[in-house]
Amino acid sequence: MKPIKSLFPIGYTVLFLLLIGTAEAQDRQDYSSLEEKQNQIEDLTVKVFKVYEKYPEFTYTYSYDSEGNVKDVAVNGIGETNALEEINGYLMTLIHLTKDIRNKSTRTNIYYATETLPKPKAGYRDLYDELYADITYPERAKESNLEGTVFVRFVVDEAGNMIFANGI
Repeated sequence: MKPIKSLFPIGYTVLFLLLIGTAEAQDRQDYSSLEEKQNQIEDLTVKVFKVYEKYPEFTYTYSYDSEGNVKDVAVNGIGETNALEEINGYLMTLIHLTKDIRNKSTRTNIYYATETLPKPKAGYRDLYDELYADITYPERAKESNLEGTVFVRFVVDEAGNMIFANGI
């Protein structure tokens, strides 16, 4: 009897470790899925921005059903049918992916997308003025007449401080 009794704690420990290992594997899988969706969102955001560059009059509006779900998107300012269909696809995919990751955090407890979008304390105009004042155009780029668009991903903490930034 003693050998059987002494196996119970070991059995419980093994079962507990298996459950933890399964939960950790699930978490890793969930994080991978969320990270992939975030990467897709970044790619689509860049594509939408490029549409703004090509069609400066481009605007869009989402319409919602009675339950608050997106029904469709109305796009204006794009005359080409192919471009219109393409941007429609980008925008619908973008809104659904963002909904999928809303209020979910990364491995380091940074939220991908929040329910309420953050806004600069002093307003967007002040933010843009500050950004433009801090931009340093590389001399080699000036000399070579190079120009382009830089996309930056950044994290803002609860106090409004930027705690992380990198180019994408």
